[in-house]
Amino acid sequence: MRGTAGEAGAVGRDHQLIASLAEYLETCGGTSSMVNGWYTRTEVRKGGGTAGTFDTYFFSPAGKRFRSRAEIARFFELEAAPAKSSKSLDVEERKAHKAAEKEAKRVQREAASVARQAEVEAERALRDRYPVPDERLVDEEPPEPPLGPRPPPLPPYIDGIAPSRMGDVLQVCDFLRALSADLQLPTYTPSELVTALQPSDAEPNPKLADLQQALLQLVLTDKGIGAWWGEPPPEPERPKAPVKASEPKPSGKPKWWEPEAKSPFKCDLAAILGTAEPASKTRRWVSQLETIAPMRTNTGVPIRQAVVTARAISTDPEVRRYLERALAAWRGNAAGTTKFGALWLASQVRRKRRQIWASNEMAEDEAVGPGEA
Repeated sequence: MRGTAGEAGAVGRDHQLIASLAEYLETCGGTSSMVNGWYTRTEVRKGGGTAGTFDTYFFSPAGKRFRSRAEIARFFELEAAPAKSSKSLDVEERKAHKAAEKEAKRVQREAASVARQAEVEAERALRDRYPVPDERLVDEEPPEPPLGPRPPPLPPYIDGIAPSRMGDVLQVCDFLRALSADLQLPTYTPSELVTALQPSDAEPNPKLADLQQALLQLVLTDKGIGAWWGEPPPEPERPKAPVKASEPKPSGKPKWWEPEAKSPFKCDLAAILGTAEPASKTRRWVSQLETIAPMRTNTGVPIRQAVVTARAISTDPEVRRYLERALAAWRGNAAGTTKFGALWLASQVRRKRRQIWASNEMAEDEAVGPGEA
């Protein structure tokens, strides 16, 4: 199929080659219709010692290329098709063998790399665990005796309290145990505290009453309590003489915790108070907003983060819309309006829905669980 470049370019060469191919296939046991739609293409070699010569290739209608008529006969699986030469078979076997050797070497290199990495990690872990070399531990004390048998585990929770509240009980007991001497507070074991907190028609637990009284006295006498809830508003000065025109108005606008305070934003308070939102979620976003109270308004980033978190917690659309209005009024160095509006809403809900902070209401929410609330 190879010739010089001057022999190419005849108009009928393609038809002659296809006709010659059809005759060849007939001699091999095929038919001339097998080459219907076939065509040829001649390509000139551009490099090497044979540059300037050309090769002719056969192409099937599907675009598959063939280098010779014998290859086409084998493609049609004709009985008289010549077999591949031993040289071609040897070349293919050598290629397959080289590919297999290359893949085996690659797998071997990857295994060696993994082994080296494991050795490095093991040496690093050994150095982290034993940072002091052995030769410097000549005078080391003998190791401690082994630990005794492991004690039996405590029950996961005490009857009468949800498992998720057990951490709070232990925290209260630990607080009382650590500070009882300094603050003159009574101590409780977890069982005693749970028993004392159980609702009963009898007289309140005297020990629990003493604890509540002592804690309330500590809160009322704490001089730093104003940092959390703000200083109480000053009492308005009384006029020395009656004013005929009108009653004197208190100086300054009401604080956010006062009943007569007004919201700086549009708010459907009736819809918020009558929401079907679970009480546990309401307590969470109210508590989140109340963390804003001690924050300074000229560094408003913490205030904005608290309002965004409260909006994400609430599932009530009216609450979310109100908090979005508060966020729209936020300014980085002047967040007073946002702070006032958020704390006003928290105080209104806490004042007018006191029942959701009752101990029995909170216990029912814990018993139901977050998936059923």
